[in-house]
Amino acid sequence: LFRLQTRRSSSTMAPGDDNVVIMDGSMGRQLCLDGMPQDELFRQIWSARALVDSSLHQLVVDAHKSYIEAGATLLITNAYGVQPTFYRRAFPQEWEANMLRDAEVAARLAVQAKAECGVPSVRVFGCLPPLSESHRPDMFDAFLQQEGKEFVVKTYRNLAKAALKGGSEALILENMVSWQEAELALEAVRDMGVSLILSMEGALRDMERNPQPQIAPDVARLAIKAKQSGLPIEALGFSCTEPETILACLTALEHKPGMLKALQDAGIRLSAHANLNDRREAHKKGFDVRTDQSNEIKARMDLVHDGFNGYVNLCQDFVKHGATFVGGCCGCGPAGIAAV
Repeated sequence: LFRLQTRRSSSTMAPGDDNVVIMDGSMGRQLCLDGMPQDELFRQIWSARALVDSSLHQLVVDAHKSYIEAGATLLITNAYGVQPTFYRRAFPQEWEANMLRDAEVAARLAVQAKAECGVPSVRVFGCLPPLSESHRPDMFDAFLQQEGKEFVVKTYRNLAKAALKGGSEALILENMVSWQEAELALEAVRDMGVSLILSMEGALRDMERNPQPQIAPDVARLAIKAKQSGLPIEALGFSCTEPETILACLTALEHKPGMLKALQDAGIRLSAHANLNDRREAHKKGFDVRTDQSNEIKARMDLVHDGFNGYVNLCQDFVKHGATFVGGCCGCGPAGIAAV
């Protein structure tokens, strides 16, 4: 239904927002709707299920194309599930080779979609995902203690190289679950010579998984410091949680005296792409992709009803509070992006 309802909403962004970049939306959920098998392998590697099977590659290309046709000018490669924790489960003997292969494949498929649509202004950002689990700073902390900083940096560097080899022109550190993870990922890509979006998991959770959007100014200060050290950070983002929490992050930045001016002076824009599904309880109890049942996930009707008007209104709020990159995450398909 979401794929079919792609007519544009009558709602518009605030006047003067011609510089707003429209990002794409969900890939994992969209690929499920488009026919990607939700089998045991899917439960291990999520959206990367469509990468390991070449017969499913066209699904990925078509999903990317549907976002371009909906108006997105920024694509994120379908590599969110391409990470060591997932690939070790699925491919214990050849996990690293398969992981790097699929990071490159994900980029190639996005570049192919861009070429087939004939829209050269579309930018392809290679996805660098959390290395342990989404929404789980506690799990990354355990992962880091077990694997060490050198492994994390090396893994992010190799994933970035694979994404660029596949044709990505920039990189997005997507849904970093803690500043500790973000800092190591930034160290890994420091010398890649491409633009970066640093997108934090939008709830900025503590080790007990409690949202703490009030620390957004602290994260922004660290991002500014990283930019001043030479990292080419184009935008600081908040993503993959409910839009109200992301709005709370943006509001916290706005209310901190001088913070928006400091970000502007550093050349760092703000990005927001939120979940449209009802996921509060899943995040509260501790997200685990292996037990997350895609067919049980429900969209929030207050966000998707009447041509996604509820989410469009929140995107308008994102822009009013400083965001100039706006898109969707889980539950936001091409129709949602068309509405935005």
